[in-house]
Amino acid sequence: MSKPFFIEKTESALPLLIERAMCEKESLSISGDSWFFSTTSAWRVVSKEGLCFGWESTDVEIEVGSLEGVSIVAVKAIGMGNLDIQFELGNGKYIECFTAQHYEPWELKLPDNTIMVADGDAV
Repeated sequence: MSKPFFIEKTESALPLLIERAMCEKESLSISGDSWFFSTTSAWRVVSKEGLCFGWESTDVEIEVGSLEGVSIVAVKAIGMGNLDIQFELGNGKYIECFTAQHYEPWELKLPDNTIMVADGDAV
């Protein structure tokens, strides 16, 4: 089975340094020089030990700041629908985003100005 286009395209841009990370209500935005990722869907940050924090966590706005200065070093599709995305971070943690809603659950702009938007209806 071949990789989804958004995975291959993102892999070609790695590593991506997270310079800014913010959370407002359930949404997460991470970005760096000429790239960004934003989601209004369910997301979490995990490690091999388990859940670090996520969209429903207490004080998530403070926790999100720990992503700044860390690079995305790998990416893969996870889940049944092939639109759930996992970013592997250089610190051994992972950002996972789930297509829990049908309308544009996440958006990714790469440094080459490619913009990709998940379509939960296109599963």
